[in-house]
Amino acid sequence: MYEDFTAAKAIGYYFIRFVIPLFVAESLYGFTLPKRKNYLPLFLSFSLLYFSLSMIIVYYDVDFKIGWFRTIFLLIFFLSLPPMFAYYPLKFKQIILFALSAYTIQNFGDNLSSLIVFLSGLSSAKYELYQSLIYGATYLLVFIPYFFLFVNKLKGEMIPDLIEGNIVYVMTIVTLIVVYLVSMFAQSTSDFVGFVSSRIYALIACLFLIFTHYNTYYRKKLQNQNAMLEQIVHNENEKFKQSKRNMDLINMRIHDLKHQVEGLKEYAKTSQEMNALNSLEKELHIYDNAIETGNATVDFILAEKSLYCKKHKIRFSSLIDGEKLSFMANADIYSLFENGLDNAIEAVLKASKRDRTITINVVTKGNFLVIHIENFCVEEVEFRDGLPVTKKDKTFHGYGTKSIQRVVKKYEGSLAFQCKNNMFSLNACFPLDETSLAN
Repeated sequence: MYEDFTAAKAIGYYFIRFVIPLFVAESLYGFTLPKRKNYLPLFLSFSLLYFSLSMIIVYYDVDFKIGWFRTIFLLIFFLSLPPMFAYYPLKFKQIILFALSAYTIQNFGDNLSSLIVFLSGLSSAKYELYQSLIYGATYLLVFIPYFFLFVNKLKGEMIPDLIEGNIVYVMTIVTLIVVYLVSMFAQSTSDFVGFVSSRIYALIACLFLIFTHYNTYYRKKLQNQNAMLEQIVHNENEKFKQSKRNMDLINMRIHDLKHQVEGLKEYAKTSQEMNALNSLEKELHIYDNAIETGNATVDFILAEKSLYCKKHKIRFSSLIDGEKLSFMANADIYSLFENGLDNAIEAVLKASKRDRTITINVVTKGNFLVIHIENFCVEEVEFRDGLPVTKKDKTFHGYGTKSIQRVVKKYEGSLAFQCKNNMFSLNACFPLDETSLAN
C-alpha cells in the first residue's frame, strides 16, 4: 500500500484517520472531568510531544516500508496517555479506562468511515481527498452526538463509577483487543464479504462497549442516588423527632413562664412594672402554637416555620385541611412540607422585605388532594427533567427536591414546578380514596 504514499501524504492520512481523532475523542471524553492546577503548560508540552512522535513514527514506517499499519495505532494510543496524566488528577487505572473508552469511540468512527469508503467505491489511492473528507465528516457525525447524548451528561462522574467494577475494565480491554484483531483482518483481506462483515462486527463490538459503559454509569448513579436518599430520609426522621422534642420542651417552658408572669402581676407595685410584665406576656404569645390544621405534624411544622418567618419579616399565609393528609406517614408529611417550605424561605430571603411572601394551601379538588406552595423568587430558575435548577446549581438537582419527589411518587401522586412573573410554585397532587374523602 505504501507505493502510492509519499511521507507527507502518509502523515496526513494517519493524522486524519487516527492521531487527531483519538486526541479529540480523549479531550471530549474528559471535558467534564476535573483538571489539575496549572495544568496548561505541562499539557501543551505533552501534547506537542504526542503529535511530534506520532509524525516521526508514521514517517519512519513509510520511509522504511516497515508496514506496521495497525500496530502504529497502538503505539500512538500509548503516546496519547502522558497528556491525559498531565491534564486530569485521576489514578492510573482510571486514566487507562478513560483513554480506552475514548479509543472505543474513535474505533467506531474509523470502522464506520472505512466501511463507507469501501462501499462507495472510493478506496483507490486516486481518491485520497475524498477519503479524507469522508473520514473527517464521519468522525464529526460520530463525535458530536456522542458528546451531547452521553459525555456531556456524565458531569465528570463516569470514571470513578465505572472503575469500581473490574469486570467493566476487563471487558473493555478484551473487546478492544477483539476489535483490533478484526480490523487487522479487514485490512488484510480482499474479499468483499469478509471485509464488510468484519467492519460491521467491529462496529457492533464498539457499540456494545459504549452501551455497557453507559448502562454501568447510570446503574451506579441510580444506586448512589438511592443510597443518598435513604440517608436523607433517615436524617429527616431524626431531625423530625429532635425538632418535635425541642418544640415540646419550648411549649412546656413557655407555659410555665406564662404562669410565672401571671403570678408576678399580683406583686407589681408600679405601672412600669405592670407594663413590663404585659410586654413580656405579649412576647410569649409569639410562641403560642395556635396553628390548628387538623394534622399534628403539619401544625408543628407550620409553628416552627412561622416563628422563623416572623423573625425575618416574611409574610406567611396558609389555608390547610390537615385531616386530608391522614393517608401519609408523619415522616413523609414532614419531608414534603419541611423541604418545600425550606426551599421557599431560601428563595424569598434573597428578595427585598416587601416581596417576602410565602403561601401554602392544602385543599381537595374532586378526588384529589392538592398541595400548593408559592413564593416570590428573584433568581432565574431553569428546569431540567421537570425539576428546578438555579444558575448557581446547574450540575445537579438538590436532594431536598429529590426528597419531595420521592414522597409524591410513593403515594402515586404527580409533581409540577413553575416559575412565572417572579412567582415560583410547587404543586403536588394526590389521589384520595373514599376513606380520605370522608374525613
